[in-house]
Amino acid sequence: MSQNRVVVENKSVGIDFIGPLPTTSKGNKYVVTLVDFFSKWPEAAPLTDKTAASVALFLFETFCRKPKLPIDMEYAMSSTGNGDGARNDESDGDVHTDGDGAPNAESDGDVHTGDGDRARNDESDGDVHTGDKSSQRNVIKSQKQCPYWIKDLSLNYKHKTIIETNEMLTDEHIQAAQNLLKKQFQHLAGLQSTLLFQNKGFSPALISDGSFQEVVQVLFVPERDHWVTTSYHEGEVRLYDSKFNHVLSDSLKEQINIIYKEATQSNVLTVRAMPVQQQTGGVDCGLIAIAFAYHAALGKI
Repeated sequence: MSQNRVVVENKSVGIDFIGPLPTTSKGNKYVVTLVDFFSKWPEAAPLTDKTAASVALFLFETFCRKPKLPIDMEYAMSSTGNGDGARNDESDGDVHTDGDGAPNAESDGDVHTGDGDRARNDESDGDVHTGDKSSQRNVIKSQKQCPYWIKDLSLNYKHKTIIETNEMLTDEHIQAAQNLLKKQFQHLAGLQSTLLFQNKGFSPALISDGSFQEVVQVLFVPERDHWVTTSYHEGEVRLYDSKFNHVLSDSLKEQINIIYKEATQSNVLTVRAMPVQQQTGGVDCGLIAIAFAYHAALGKI
């Protein structure tokens, strides 16, 4: 039997199906897989059926999708004109922390970031500390049998302890807050699990006419052990960072591309860094990111 030697990528590929599998909440029960025989590059996607039309759409999206775009940063100046990306306390449009409606983790209506009753470690040097978050994730994952604190939000008493001891919020805390926001702002896309973006599991927020929906999404930046908020509003991608250093890490660029690259028709994705309140504590970023998400959903920042 003669063999054809493959010397160019995408010249010859193999396609197969896995399934039927248990139907997901989105109606998917098959997985279509594709492997390039030259490079061995794999692709896979969930499907509701295994018709020719579904396979053709999968192939089109695989071979014709938009590549990752370079990101161009813009800086919205604060009213003080200092250009550092931070607003002062008197600036209009600040995310205020005196009980104006932004929820905190204990739902008392305040977002405390200074030396009040929700203040972080008084001896904090203001840096974003590393190591704490990964250990918290391990603690939470190891406590699957821990009784629920708030069952509807999938929060147990370990999550409550983290809040009470002023530690950095975990993925579970952030997602609980985003679930509450999703119920209140049902017109918004995004507000999905932060773990999806770290695993490239998010699909662009396109609606039926091909336009891009308004989006609000909290993201985790592992290089900085830090939470930030992003949004798509009034035709632009916005970044809200409580410890902004004028540099986007590689993982943040990757996550922003996954979510927002379809929002532009150009070859560059422009992200506007918004002038927002900067944190004073070392581990306040999760709480502030939730506050930013709330105000972005309201269209206030």
